Amino acid sequence: FRCVTYDGRGNGKSDRPADVAAYSLDNYVADLLAIMDATDTEKAIVVGLSFGGMIASVVAAYHAERVTASILVGTSASIGPGYPYMEPAHFLTKREKFDGWNKYNREHWLADYPDFAEFFIRNIFSEPHSTKQIEDGIEWAGETTGAVLSRIVEARSIVSKFDVSEAMYRKVRCPVLMIHGDNDQLQPYARAKTVAEATEAELVTFPG
Repeated sequence: FRCVTYDGRGNGKSDRPADVAAYSLDNYVADLLAIMDATDTEKAIVVGLSFGGMIASVVAAYHAERVTASILVGTSASIGPGYPYMEPAHFLTKREKFDGWNKYNREHWLADYPDFAEFFIRNIFSEPHSTKQIEDGIEWAGETTGAVLSRIVEARSIVSKFDVSEAMYRKVRCPVLMIHGDNDQLQPYARAKTVAEATEAELVTFPG
């Protein structure tokens, strides 16, 4: 297979627009389709991690002719339960101190983004002996800023032109493989099960 990867806007070698609207779901979907066009990729197995799984789901549902299969890893989703500390209200709440998941907060990101980045990465790689992954993750997180990532979160309140309700997931007809940890601290395992049921996906579970 030929593997094509890219940095989502706001990360890596991609641009960091100043306008919150630039980070809308619709624009992320358009970016994926534009990259497929630019690389002469008529169809692909689309792989998405976290928010990338949400993008892959939209493309699989609304541009089915471009997707032969979809792989969703630790996917975020618009259906199923979520953690309260990942909600927009939690992100924008004024706080006296920032401890634990209270670090997932716009004010803290603007004041001490490196502190949040390290906390976040260590919660992604919770397994013992993940030293190299943690070091790499913290280094990569340092390539962007709290201000840029704040725009990405704020843009999630922008209403998409796509209906991203449960009906969208039921529109997906290609084979779907889902990979999820049953103790995922960002996207609950119950959410993965909800998406798997709606898309008739094969769900591979990593204990712990």
